[in-house]
Order: sequence, then C-alpha cells, then structure tokens
Amino acid sequence: MQRIEPLLWRTVLWLMAVLFAEGFFVSSATGAGPIQPKPIPRDLVQAVESARRMGQLLYLYDNDTADASDAAQEFASGRRDPPVRGWLVDRDGGASTVTFFGEQGGEPFPVYHVHMQGSSAAPVVEPAGSEEVPTSGQQSMWKARKTALSTEVSRCSRAYNTVVLPGDALKLPGWLVYLIPATAEPGRILVGGYYRIHISPQGDKVLSVTPFSKSCLALSAQDTAAGAYFNHELSDAPTETHVFLSRLHRKPMYVATRRGAWQVNGDTITFLGSPQ
Repeated sequence: MQRIEPLLWRTVLWLMAVLFAEGFFVSSATGAGPIQPKPIPRDLVQAVESARRMGQLLYLYDNDTADASDAAQEFASGRRDPPVRGWLVDRDGGASTVTFFGEQGGEPFPVYHVHMQGSSAAPVVEPAGSEEVPTSGQQSMWKARKTALSTEVSRCSRAYNTVVLPGDALKLPGWLVYLIPATAEPGRILVGGYYRIHISPQGDKVLSVTPFSKSCLALSAQDTAAGAYFNHELSDAPTETHVFLSRLHRKPMYVATRRGAWQVNGDTITFLGSPQ
C-alpha cells in the first residue's frame, strides 16, 4: 500500500470534509454545491495557468484524433488501403487535420488526411496520393512519437495513445509527446499512467521524462457521478492531465496536494484552500 505523507493526508481528509459539507456525497443528481474559491498562492499562479492551457490542448488534440479515427474507419470499410500505424495532428485555430500513417522499412507514409472545420462540420476524409511523402516536420514528429513510445516507463495500460505538441508550447526546443493510457472498459477513469516525454528536435533523443502520478489509480465513473477526488503527490497544483480528465469525462476533479485542495472543472482550476 502506498504511504501518504502526513501533510498530504491531512489535506485529503480536509478535502473530504469540505466536499461532504458542500453536499458532494449526498446526491449524484444534484452534485456538489457552490464552493467558495480562495486566491491561488502567488508562487503557483504560473503552474496553474500552464496546466489549464496545456490540458486544453491535450484534450483538443486527443478529441480530434478520436473523431478523425471514426471517420477514417468508416471511409476505409471495403477498401484495401495499407494498415495504419499511427497519426499526427495539425491544428490551426479551430480547424485541424489528422494524418494517419502507414510504415514501411521504419519510415512513415501518409494513408489518409482527415480535415475538420470546428465541431459543427462533419470530418472530410481524403486518401493520400500514391507518391505523397511526409513533410520534414512530420518525419521529425513521427520519430519523436516512436521514441516516446519506446521509452521505458511504468505503464498502467496495455495500450497508449499519443499527443505530439511542439516544444515551444512550454518554451522548450523539440517536441512534447504525451503518453495517454487507453482503456476499453466503459466507465473507467484512468487517473494514473500519464507521461510527458520531451524529445529532441530531430525526434531521436529523450531529453526528459515527466510522470504525472505515482500509481496506476483507476476510478469508476459510476462511483464518481458528481466528480472524482484523489490525492496528487508530484506537484503542488493540479496538472494538465487533470484538466484533460475533467474535460474527457465531463465532471469535476477534486485534487488534494501538499499545498491544499483544488477543483478542476473543465479548464477552470479553483483553489479551495488548505487545512489550518
């Protein structure tokens, strides 16, 4: 059993008391009552803003991939196209293109482009030309994706999805590859097992590995109808994965850290305070 340090355990108990007082445990139909926010500690403001912004990106890229995958699978039905080995997302404002790649001799080649213009328009699938090759940027991103997937980390799922972002999203060179644990079980919330792998501009070297949890915590959506609550030991504020989870499962995440308790509701992060 994982040991929780006394300060964090005190915050966990305090958070549970706050949620109980707000009606969190009373009825999943009404959900939690209004919670009065507290000022975010000044030394955590930048981290909270980064988590909000990166979590939003993470969700948008992953959601684009899910929608594009459905469209590509429907389009591919009955066709004899090469098997798809992965994907890359290119976003420009509200529009995005998800390119699905095959692979031959270790090198990627485009199979489909799925174009999406916002959430209201249906995806448009375009088969790649027979002589089409990846751009140099796509080649680097593809290599970064493969490098990240081959990195030795403690995994919490047999299958992982990826989101590849340019490093300048965090004012870093190279690429940021997020490893997202996947599950085929409906109603299962995977809280643990996420990683951010910082990869060199050429895509061939791991520069750093950032884990977002210390365990493979998984929760039942049925048991967390009004929101999920859990402790987080690796940082003093919520991270982008908590924003991602809240948006993905459409419910608040209540996170206890050493500095206090937090509510993550979509891309809004609220500091609830800390035990006195």
